[in-house]
Amino acid sequence: MFVINRHCPHKGFTLIEVLVALSLFAVVLLGLAGLQAAALKMGHQTRAQAHAAQLATQLLHCLQISRDATQQAEEIQQWKMRVNTQLPQGEGRVVQGRPTVITITWREKTAPNQQARYVLEGAP
Repeated sequence: MFVINRHCPHKGFTLIEVLVALSLFAVVLLGLAGLQAAALKMGHQTRAQAHAAQLATQLLHCLQISRDATQQAEEIQQWKMRVNTQLPQGEGRVVQGRPTVITITWREKTAPNQQARYVLEGAP
């Protein structure tokens, strides 16, 4: 036969304790979701900036190799078309001189009203 001890302390959790624990868990999950969203946004921005750096560096190398003005003008036109097609609303500008300044601007996919810019200066 079972004996019930009426003087034993309460075992287990009350409903209030469970609700508080679930509330804290929900707040933590919301915080983690916000961090994940921010990380994704930064990843997109970093990828676009790395791509812009690659495009600018390629053009600078082409300009350093080619000394013919007509060939350089053709390279710049082709490069501007690549910038426009490979970056969202991408636009490239080149100021030739000492130093040559290459500027690329584009709109961020994650923030369409925000314009990003990459500038590269180098010897012609």
